Amino acid sequence: MREQHGTQKNTSPLLLAIVAACFGISVWVMAPGWLTVDSLNHYVDAKAGVYHDMFPVLLSWIWNKLMVFGDSPLPMLVLNLAPYWAGFYFLSEAARSRIGNWAALVPLLGFWPGIFEQVGFVWKDIIFATMMLFAWSVVIAAYFQERRPRRWERIAIPIALTIAVGVKPNGITALPFVFGAWFYVEGRRALVRTSLVSIAASLAVTAVAYGITMPSKIVRQQNFMGQYTQIYDLLGMSAGTGKVLLPSYITDQRSSDIADIRKEYWAGGVPSYFFNKNAQGDLTTSDRAKIDELFAKWSDAIKEYPSEYLHHRWENLAVQLRLGAYTPAWVGEPGIWENPLIPPFKENPISRALGDSIKGMPWAYLPWVYGLLALLSLAVSLTLTRDRLLPLLLGASSFAFFAPHFFVLPAADYRYLYYCYLAAFAAAIMAVAGLTTKPLGAAREIPAEYA
Repeated sequence: MREQHGTQKNTSPLLLAIVAACFGISVWVMAPGWLTVDSLNHYVDAKAGVYHDMFPVLLSWIWNKLMVFGDSPLPMLVLNLAPYWAGFYFLSEAARSRIGNWAALVPLLGFWPGIFEQVGFVWKDIIFATMMLFAWSVVIAAYFQERRPRRWERIAIPIALTIAVGVKPNGITALPFVFGAWFYVEGRRALVRTSLVSIAASLAVTAVAYGITMPSKIVRQQNFMGQYTQIYDLLGMSAGTGKVLLPSYITDQRSSDIADIRKEYWAGGVPSYFFNKNAQGDLTTSDRAKIDELFAKWSDAIKEYPSEYLHHRWENLAVQLRLGAYTPAWVGEPGIWENPLIPPFKENPISRALGDSIKGMPWAYLPWVYGLLALLSLAVSLTLTRDRLLPLLLGASSFAFFAPHFFVLPAADYRYLYYCYLAAFAAAIMAVAGLTTKPLGAAREIPAEYA
């Protein structure tokens, strides 16, 4: 049985009260939740109970089920905020085991504009990131408190991870590392006895509910995001090579003049080219022949011009990271886009300040800043603390999530790397807490029910 050091209890009423207050303030600031056009598409699907697969359908399906609590974005806002603040609670408990009452400052980091402003939006990127933060923080707290996860935590972790990847499937690359950290904290005996059982049970329940409820109500949209990315890549390679590489069905709708094509391309995305160009409609197609032609043109262009493809992709990623820029990539501002279904958002002083922070302190929204924070935190953990494995796994998880964006990122958008920002905060908290290597209090064994 693992021993726990410290006479502290594993739950602090003070930290619980602080986090509860933070949660309440957040709901007041952001209610009923902020929506952009993507969010509204999910809402329309959730309300109708019919799901378009332009984006992962699990988000709309969850929203549909949560409508029993109200036909508004509020239940989804709570789904963002609950794991977000629970994550900061567990991180503060982890820090408390090393730095004592100073850990009461940890939840306040959740109000940092660069991450707090985004958590009010009903976006798959945000739900994925907050669920991942919760799972990581539970494991980190167990490690720092030198205990195994409690029974309810063993159920909550896989459920959170299932929801995370269900709403954002490309996030699966980040999962092996959080599982690795969890299994390490559990220990070999507990791993076999409890961890795999809880994973299998939660995944089975989710799969059954998902499979029974959804298949007959999915509207296929022929890989919308795949088409967007392929057209974006072809536009970029055409602009770079001076050759028209786009399929004819697209140039027939737009232009086959390379000068016109070059005018339409810009690093970071081509929404004006793809969507509703001169009221002609977007370039999505459900014609199988056109889809195959687009893919063939795309793959052939990459094979023929690999250096141009990599250059175009690097330009896109550099804009996403805001290298050499002082203004952020697109950031959603607090509010609800005009629509006939949901009333406008009523501003309050804090939401107004958050919106102003995008221009007033733009550096808080530059992704490279969080990449630097993550690297510095990892360096501190690896060189100055005894807590090395979990920070290393957390860093690997963040990088594994980030790296594929070089190839699949369709545009520059601040929210796409939101998980990396939260991971950077978790890494910084671990690094600071880890500098105090002596646990507080005397050694004692963990309660048998936690084993």
